[in-house]
Amino acid sequence: MNIKIAFLQILPGESLVENFLTGKNACIEAKKKGAEPILAPNACPMEINRLAALRTRAYENMAAIAACNYPEGHPDCNGRSALFDGVPWQAEGVRDMCVFEAPGTPGVYAAELDLDSLRTHRSRDIMGDKYRRPDKYDILSDENVCGVIGGEFVHW
Repeated sequence: MNIKIAFLQILPGESLVENFLTGKNACIEAKKKGAEPILAPNACPMEINRLAALRTRAYENMAAIAACNYPEGHPDCNGRSALFDGVPWQAEGVRDMCVFEAPGTPGVYAAELDLDSLRTHRSRDIMGDKYRRPDKYDILSDENVCGVIGGEFVHW
C-alpha cells in the first residue's frame, strides 16, 4: 500500500499569527491531499519527555508520527528516532504505540507502518477529528486573544 507524506518547508513569517495561519493552512491542504503520517524532524536529545509528547500527539490525533533525529556524536543529540503508529489498543488489549525506536548509532533504519490498522482504529474510536471544531480555530490567531504563557499575561 502506498502512503502519502506531506513535507512542510516554509520560511518564518513576520509574526506569530502569520506563522500560525501558514502552518494551519498547510496542515489543512496536506490532509486534503491525503497525507496521514506526521514527520517530525528533530535535533535534540530524545529523552522520556520528548518521546512522551510524540506518543501523546499520536494518541490524541489518531495519527502516525515519525520523529527523525541526529545520532550520538552530533552536538546535543542521541539518535533514538522513533515511530508511533497512533493505535493504542487492538482486540487483544492495550499496546505500545511505539513500533520502532532506533539506537543512538548512525545508520539507515526502516520501520513498517500498518495504515489499515490505523484507519480501522480511527473509524471506531472517539479521538481524532470526530469532535473537533475547525470552524472555531480562527480565534487562536486573533490578535486580540490573550494567553497565559510561562506565568506571564501576553498579547499575541
